[in-house]
Amino acid sequence: LAMQQEGFQKLMDGRLEETAAIARQIMVRGEELGIPEYARLVALQASVDYHLFLGDRTETLRVLDLTPPVGQSVHSHAHLGEEAEVKEMLEQFVVARPAFGTADDRGAVASDINCLEAAVLVGHRKAVEMLLTKYAGSNIKITMRFGAKCLPLHLGAAAAFLGRRDEARKYYQEAIKVCTEMRFRP
Repeated sequence: LAMQQEGFQKLMDGRLEETAAIARQIMVRGEELGIPEYARLVALQASVDYHLFLGDRTETLRVLDLTPPVGQSVHSHAHLGEEAEVKEMLEQFVVARPAFGTADDRGAVASDINCLEAAVLVGHRKAVEMLLTKYAGSNIKITMRFGAKCLPLHLGAAAAFLGRRDEARKYYQEAIKVCTEMRFRP
């Protein structure tokens, strides 16, 4: 997992080839430790954004087929233009999620941010509204699980999608500040 986080940091800095090399190293280390299946899953999660950013649709889909459906999958399918599939996943992972937005909500922040990005991309208004409401005013700035994400950036996109220009501007200004300080180039 430490290697996966290192891969996400390289991805944040735009060093895609180094991200791919780390994913390969995760597989080797998993074999050495006797946990090859777990290492495969960690390596796949570390590499899906790499393939997506390079525009490698075939490899992105191959990786997604090998990983459990989570927010990262929704995000990647949205970027690949698979609108109907993404809307179905958003209905399942967000709209119909038991206890959404309550103390009993079992949704992971990183998955929710990926779902928020996907919801904006495919125009799923209900999911955008639910996720924006849940995370508005949150102190969360960056997540590194299932890919590096800046929450204020995606809250800004959600607010803009909903026509809330002043709110969007506030989130975007916060995202610029956070990303500049971290040297994160989403």
